[in-house]
Amino acid sequence: MSSRCLLLLLVAVAAAAAPSAAKYVGAWYPVPDVNAPFIQGLGRWAVKHAGIALSFEKVVAAGYQNNGDGGTNYDLAIVASLRLGVDEKYLAVVFEHDGTAALQLLSFDAARGPPPPSPRS
Repeated sequence: MSSRCLLLLLVAVAAAAAPSAAKYVGAWYPVPDVNAPFIQGLGRWAVKHAGIALSFEKVVAAGYQNNGDGGTNYDLAIVASLRLGVDEKYLAVVFEHDGTAALQLLSFDAARGPPPPSPRS
C-alpha cells in the first residue's frame, strides 16, 4: 500500500472517530444565554399572543430544537403576572420558521411548581 493511500485511510478513520459537533434533528438543547434579547423577545411575543391578559416579566429558562421542518422550536419557561404583584409561571413552545420572521405559538400553559432552573445555574 502506498504511503498516500495509507495517509488517506488514516485521515478517513480519524474523521469517522471524531465526535461530531452537529446538532441532531429532534434533539433538545439548552439555550446558553436565557437573558439574550432574542430569547426575551420570544417570551414577550408568546405572552402577547397567549390570549390572556398577562404582563410579561421574563424568560427564566429556555431550550431549542431543530425540528427538521425548516424551523426551530423554542421551549420557554416564562414568568408573567396576571394580577398586579402576583407572578405566575407559564410554559410556552414557539415555532420560528427558518429564513423568515414568522412565529407560531404552539402551546402556552400554566406551569406546575417552580420554573425549571436556568441552564447556567
